[in-house]
Order: sequence, then C-alpha cells, then structure tokens
Amino acid sequence: MVHMYSKSGNLALAKQTFESLRSQGFQPDRNVYNSMIMAYVNAGDHKSAESELRILESNHSKSSEDIYLAVLQAYAQQSDPAGAERIVNRMSFAGYQPSRESLTYLVEAYSRKGHPDDARKHFDDIIKMGYKPDHKCIARMIQAYAQKNFLDQGLSLLLQLEKDGIEHGPATYSVLIDWLGISPSLDVHISLCDMYSRVGQEKKALQALGVIEANKEKLSSNEFEKVIRSLCAGKFWKDAERVRDLMIDRGFTPSVDLNMSLQASRMFDSNNKKPSRKLF
Repeated sequence: MVHMYSKSGNLALAKQTFESLRSQGFQPDRNVYNSMIMAYVNAGDHKSAESELRILESNHSKSSEDIYLAVLQAYAQQSDPAGAERIVNRMSFAGYQPSRESLTYLVEAYSRKGHPDDARKHFDDIIKMGYKPDHKCIARMIQAYAQKNFLDQGLSLLLQLEKDGIEHGPATYSVLIDWLGISPSLDVHISLCDMYSRVGQEKKALQALGVIEANKEKLSSNEFEKVIRSLCAGKFWKDAERVRDLMIDRGFTPSVDLNMSLQASRMFDSNNKKPSRKLF
C-alpha cells in the first residue's frame, strides 16, 4: 500500500500507512523507505525526503543511487545548493562517487541561487572527470553568469567549449538572446523550433515557426525538411503539412521519406479519431 500510494502521488495516505507499519512493530525495509522518500520528493518536500534517507542510513542500510539523485535533483530545483551539497556528501559516504549527473545538479543548484563561481567549479569538475557537459548544463552555467551580468566570463566559456569541440544547443542560445537582447539568426529559430517541438512545447515551437515562415524565402531545401521533421516529431501534423506546401511553392521537392512520414501521420490521425456517439 505504501508503494501504491507513493506511485499515485498520495503523500498523506502513504505517510499514514508507513506510520501504521512502524506503530505495529514492523521494520520497513529499504524498498518501503525508498517509496516514502520518492513520495516526499514528488510532493516537493525534499527536506522530509532527506530525513527519511538519514533514518535509513542509521539502520545500517543505504538507498539506491537513483533515489539519492532524485533527492539531489529536488534540492537543485529548489535553488538550495547547501542541501544539494549535503546529498552529494551522503552519496559519497554511501559509496557512490561523483558522476556527471550529480555534478550537473550541483551546477543547477548554484546557478539558480546566483552563485556563478561555485557553479563553475562543479562545471569544470565535469570536464576534469572526462565527461562532456550536456546542453542543459551549459545553459545553466551561462544563466549563472547572466544573472550577475558577467559577460566576459560567459563568452570566454563558450569560446573555450567550442575550442574543445563541445557544442551548446538551443537552450544556451535562448539564454544569450534574453541576456544580450540580440535578434537571433534564422538558424537559431530553426533550432528552437526543433527543440520545442520535440519536447511538446507547442506555444514556443509555433512562435519560432512564425519567424521561420516569415523568412521562408531564405530557407534551403534541407532547412525546410528539418523544420517539417521537427513538427512531425512533436505531432504538429497540420503545421508540418503547411510548411511542406510552402516548400513546394518555393520550388523544392520534398524527399520520398518525408512524404511517407506525412502520409503516415494522416493515417495515425484517422485511426485515432473517436467515432461520434449516437443517442438512442
């Protein structure tokens, strides 16, 4: 029942059942503690989640690395670097070494708090360990510099990453656009449309698409196809077909597999339309 209430997001009943177990003299095992910890994490109560971690550790046991990371992520999202550092220390005591994921959450925690120097320390640790920071981590690091308007440090980092062959994605471009107030190039809007389509953020995807359509005369055949595939990935079928028509109007011929993708989308929509209900 604890597992069930935790998965369904019912923290109150999970706590009640958990306490009932203990009051009847049963010692919850690690799996039950893990369920309670995740119930607290999902409810936004990361401090109670950490408290249950401590109790579990005091019973000469430890949680899985994924559970520690979930609590760490919760602290990062709440802009609490002190709490995030505590969890990383607990992980170390439990035998889990720093990883790209745990260091990335520390970068996020310090970035959200507005501490770019501390964020940079952990960012550099990721690279020293032989990992490449992902796009979100790079964007978080640039965001930390943006909060303090440390332009030289931000641009220097991007140049160094480029020199090392580490690419940054649309999320970083978005931070730079907001920070510098610059008008992004057309290829940036294409990348933004791709990113937002694939994560299902329709409003932002269509905003970027609006700029792209306004500049349709500048698009190459490959760029048209990239935009259409992005829209298909986000299941924005009608928008994809509209852009395909613009592509044809510009004198370009869509590839065979692109046409097949759009045809498949029509069949998907047709098969998923609910039949009308008749009342007798």
